[in-house]
Amino acid sequence: MIDPVNPSPLSPQPEIPAASEKVRDPHAELRSMLAMAVAAMLFLAFSMDLFVWYQFYIVRRELLELRPQMQQMAADFEKNQAPLINAMYSSLVVFGK
Repeated sequence: MIDPVNPSPLSPQPEIPAASEKVRDPHAELRSMLAMAVAAMLFLAFSMDLFVWYQFYIVRRELLELRPQMQQMAADFEKNQAPLINAMYSSLVVFGK
């Protein structure tokens, strides 16, 4: 007797038509779209990381070039402008009393 639930391995298997592939795996298209979306997100994240790293590199190099000028400006401020500002502040404090 042939058991319909567990057919023997020697019995011929019925052929599945191509139209029933959608019935067997209805989410295959969604799964492939999700994989493409994940791949696109990874690509965008990597591109953004590369862009930000390059911007840090450029800014760091520019800051190293500008450091002597900024130090000179700070020294000039401390030498010329700071005493004037402190004198004005002191005169305002005296005026306010």
